[in-house]
Amino acid sequence: MKWFNNLRISTKLISSFVIVSIIGGLMGLYGYMNMNSVDKDYQNLYANYGISLGDLGSAGIDFNAMRVKLTNIVLITDREKMQQLRTEINELDEKIDANLDAFYDSIQSDATRESFASLRDSLEQYRAVRDDVIELALAGRQEEAMALMMKRAASVPMRQTARSRICSN
Repeated sequence: MKWFNNLRISTKLISSFVIVSIIGGLMGLYGYMNMNSVDKDYQNLYANYGISLGDLGSAGIDFNAMRVKLTNIVLITDREKMQQLRTEINELDEKIDANLDAFYDSIQSDATRESFASLRDSLEQYRAVRDDVIELALAGRQEEAMALMMKRAASVPMRQTARSRICSN
């Protein structure tokens, strides 16, 4: 240690600044490498979960819009408006299927696949009841359509259970 005490002060200062600079550079390199790792993980999360949950949310929004249109078909008597609403419901069906297909492509666990299959089954049951309600309404039997909608469409186990199971997996 005597050799260090014999060095000039300027040399000691310069060497300590060089050592601090090297330590700072190593810390910066470590941080940069970790940032790249975090960025890759984030991109994976966004691609596999973020976008797909948006698709699932869009399907839910379209499903609710379809339910409103179905209720409107039952409540109105204008046949042209009924046909227009039926066409809009069919378009929403296509959008729902497209969003659910996009979500299915991103599923990575078996539990989520099972919950998704349950959601699809419930949706098909709902569509069968919905189509019966529409046919009754178009035939001018609004009261029967309303009764069927209130009794059978409400009993289809769709709503929150299947969606919440999918989102929790």
